[in-house]
Amino acid sequence: MDDLNAHLRMVMRVSLLLMSATLLLWASMVDYRSYAAGFALGLVVSLINTYYLGMKIKQMTILITSQTGKRFNLGFMTRAAMAILVVMLAHQLEGTNVYATVGGLFTAQFIAAFVGIFSSFKRKK
Repeated sequence: MDDLNAHLRMVMRVSLLLMSATLLLWASMVDYRSYAAGFALGLVVSLINTYYLGMKIKQMTILITSQTGKRFNLGFMTRAAMAILVVMLAHQLEGTNVYATVGGLFTAQFIAAFVGIFSSFKRKK
């Protein structure tokens, strides 16, 4: 369980670094503001979804170890609804690009995958 918390912290750090680069791009290059704003919006919701999934995984492990036999879901519909909501919001806002928002929605998951791969190589040494 501590490994999950460490992974989530690393995903947060890398995502915030990427967010700061995106906001720097938004502030410095006027032509790319819509792309940067859309990507930042998608990245925020991607981080929220990643932390929500981590919370649900922690709840699932507690439920499994208690052996109560209750049903449990990982909240896919909630995370999908948040993604659809942010895409609709990006469509309504004039200064955001919808495609960049969709790209930002996948960013934290890719970062989590790379953090997991990197930590498995680090653990083998």
